[in-house]
Amino acid sequence: MAVPQHYAWTFDELPQLIDVNWSTTVDEIRGSTSPPDNVRLKSGRQVSYNGDPNKLIHDFVLTGDDPHQISERIGN
Repeated sequence: MAVPQHYAWTFDELPQLIDVNWSTTVDEIRGSTSPPDNVRLKSGRQVSYNGDPNKLIHDFVLTGDDPHQISERIGN
């Protein structure tokens, strides 16, 4: 879903680059006062191009709003 001029990791590459806590439930995220630490880079870096992924997930679960929703389909 990346824009054409930017490289996007494939789903095959993601497990090598990030750790995801798949055991956290939506109810746990919804009930937390701050974003739970569910997604992190394996490199330990704290860099994100679109914002902290844990905050984006937390905000989406609470509000249903996705500020990074792509409105146009890219490619075929």
